[in-house]
Amino acid sequence: MLATAGYLAFVMTCAAASFAALALSLRLVSRRVAVLDHLRDNAYAIYVVHFVFVSWLQYALRPAQLSALTKGSLVFLGAVALELGRVGRAAARSRDRPGRVTEGELRSRGR
Repeated sequence: MLATAGYLAFVMTCAAASFAALALSLRLVSRRVAVLDHLRDNAYAIYVVHFVFVSWLQYALRPAQLSALTKGSLVFLGAVALELGRVGRAAARSRDRPGRVTEGELRSRGR
């Protein structure tokens, strides 16, 4: 019974600390950062793309006899490399299409 109360207290403390961190962030941070706005707007797409890369790499490294830290580092570096390659190909494709209007240009025009 006492252990359950301790676990419940730990959970409530973690939840309260999380809400306090969010409240302090909302209260004290008033300036907007363009990079963070871009991340906020595209968070779900970023999650989906990285989920595929990370899951595939973890599955590929599953049978390897490496430490967890090594596997985690390889997955992280592999996901970053795959994402940079994907972004580079997308940028090259967008440069090949003249007359294409980017999202940033639409925002600057007020649309």
